[in-house]
Amino acid sequence: GTLAREAVLAALGENRRADGEEALATLIEAEVVVEATAGAVHPDAGWWSSLGLAAGLAARRLAEATVEVRALGETDTGAVTDRLRASGVQVESDGAGFTLVLVDDYLAEGLAEINAQALESGRPWLLARPGRAVTLIGPLFVSDRGPCWECLAQRLRLRLNSLHRSNASTPAARPGAPEPRLPVAAAGL
Repeated sequence: GTLAREAVLAALGENRRADGEEALATLIEAEVVVEATAGAVHPDAGWWSSLGLAAGLAARRLAEATVEVRALGETDTGAVTDRLRASGVQVESDGAGFTLVLVDDYLAEGLAEINAQALESGRPWLLARPGRAVTLIGPLFVSDRGPCWECLAQRLRLRLNSLHRSNASTPAARPGAPEPRLPVAAAGL
């Protein structure tokens, strides 16, 4: 959020003003809090600053960005689309600068087709698996610059086969497949 320095210090009261000044100075130095120079401050400005990005530049680039969000499998696009729009990104169905593909499995059916379309059009695409205990984001596939989706898929399949061979009595789980014991354990909590 955004608050004026004086509003923050006033909320602390006169007895704690010195502590508040010191805390703000520490947060500003750590680039967690960003002081506004002019105009509105984006809610993510502190985060961008901590990554070494100028808040104004990051906000402009997000405002210029256009993304098509697609989903394969049971993955819902709603929360991701809402967050992209809240960050200032334009979500479009056609003609976007790149495609964000949400999956519940990095070997989901349909990824080869999406990759072929992206190679033909030259449009980059980003693979992501949201909504799990561990969110996976990336890689970003850019034709003629790598990485290669076919190479990633081949390595994932080899890893699955290796896991399956090393433990033949227990079938290997596909990446992204829910651990069968987790729902049972969660129900018992």
